[in-house]
Amino acid sequence: MAEISVLDSKKKTYPITFRLPEKLVEDLKKEAENVQISLNTLANQVFERYICWERYSGKMGLIPMTRPFLKAVVKSLSNEEIKKIAHNASKDALKELVLITRGNFTLDDFVSVFNEWLRVSWMTHRYSYDAKGHHYIIYHDLNKKWSLYLSELMNAICNDLAGIKSTIAVRKDSISVSLSSNGSLSSNELPSTPMINKRKS
Repeated sequence: MAEISVLDSKKKTYPITFRLPEKLVEDLKKEAENVQISLNTLANQVFERYICWERYSGKMGLIPMTRPFLKAVVKSLSNEEIKKIAHNASKDALKELVLITRGNFTLDDFVSVFNEWLRVSWMTHRYSYDAKGHHYIIYHDLNKKWSLYLSELMNAICNDLAGIKSTIAVRKDSISVSLSSNGSLSSNELPSTPMINKRKS
């Protein structure tokens, strides 16, 4: 019998008990130890990821793929093909995902879903929020065409969000993005601090 209380100092909590296979419990304990968090925190993360992402992602046609495969596919596409995919199929699919998972399509709803996607992906990233807006640094190691894809996708999403301005810096293997509601950001205000949330290969 494994008892797990999903606790958060800022949220109301509820103790709940699960009966789990012994091997599964041991694996969970080892994983929690490896990433230096409590078993309760790990359980919280697993449940939250399922509720926020996994229960919808498969139904929406999102599939995992390896970095080498994606890198080869992106490399084979022309810049115009990448822009077309970003502005049409990808934007529409992402917008539908936001609507289904959050029930609305606002900047905060989009950011919530986009952050979850980044967390489950293999891309190293940093996210921050301040009075000027939402800021990202995303390192992907997929060459400049993937940076172009992300840039075009962000611009396409912002076109559907009234009053939202995107300020983007594209590099070979990374991209910086700031989303604001007042359009006051300039390119030299983009975040340049070291990236966090590194994903294992």
